[in-house]
Amino acid sequence: RTPKWGDQSEMVFRDSLVGALTNGQIAEYKDAFAIFDRDGSGSIESWEIKRVLNLQAAGASRRREMSDDDILDMINKANPNIDGNTMLTEADFVAMMAEAEYNEFFREAFAALDEAGNGWVPASSITDLMREFNEESDVMSDINMLKMMKRFDIGEEGHIDYEAFVNLMMSTSGTGA
Repeated sequence: RTPKWGDQSEMVFRDSLVGALTNGQIAEYKDAFAIFDRDGSGSIESWEIKRVLNLQAAGASRRREMSDDDILDMINKANPNIDGNTMLTEADFVAMMAEAEYNEFFREAFAALDEAGNGWVPASSITDLMREFNEESDVMSDINMLKMMKRFDIGEEGHIDYEAFVNLMMSTSGTGA
């Protein structure tokens, strides 16, 4: 998801993600914010974020150092109301972490279905899963499920890639893609 500047629907989406966090998660993210906010100003400037993330990257074998542009892009995605922003507030940081948590949920769900690690899953696996879900909660009819499956990028081989999977799951959750 790449926000558009001043897009109110993006802010509503982020607010809904923050609203779904537990009190423990919010406290954890606020504690992490305090680690970044070394001067106690109540906001994290780009240089503070870069310093902490690059220290982490130095200690990890598969991480790369983040450039100034990477950091500014991350900050601007965290608060799409301000174009050219160079700092994060605590609320922006918590929203950014909530979105990261949300995205991780989809990555883990897709990985569980993509046991072979191919980067795709057979459409039949998704339809079987949705039918099982449908039987338990009567969320959608078979006809609606087939219409929805046709809306998404299913290759000629009958495969669904990660992006199509996320779009499909979001369309069933009422969150919207």
